[in-house]
Amino acid sequence: MNRQNTASHWWMHGVILAACAFVIVDGIGQPFRYKLFPYAVVGVILVLSIAEWIRQLTEPRPEEPQAVQDEGTAVETTVTSSGAENAGAEYPPQVVRLFGWILALMSATVLIGIVPAAAVFILGFLVWEAGIRWWWALLAAALVVGLVEGLFVHVLDLQVPPSLLTTLGIF
Repeated sequence: MNRQNTASHWWMHGVILAACAFVIVDGIGQPFRYKLFPYAVVGVILVLSIAEWIRQLTEPRPEEPQAVQDEGTAVETTVTSSGAENAGAEYPPQVVRLFGWILALMSATVLIGIVPAAAVFILGFLVWEAGIRWWWALLAAALVVGLVEGLFVHVLDLQVPPSLLTTLGIF
């Protein structure tokens, strides 16, 4: 990926920054133990995002296309060093699918809450993306949800924030 092609990728960084900003603003006024984990996750995400921005900005710039005129004719052709004009301009399908899974997890977390969203996400991702048999995926989802529920809710006595549907009295 080069500077010419990264312009179309900056929107993804904007989405990540917006999500991080939401978590930070949402944590204002909360007790420290409630915002410790979300702030730790945001910190890691911001460090990785900054590293990616630096990588993209410091990557060597590709050679500019040069116009070459053929001797004896008036035809001009454009020559680039790579031979491909828009190489890397599109996301690979795996990246698009993964980004979709992450957006689905975020949306489900807002709508139905973190614990049920995590269960649905893990089950769906392991079955459809990883190709794991559904009963192994169900076992993995149950173990992760049990660990999260047991550790955060019962051991650390953290309150799970209500979902949007719960807040609206629907679910």
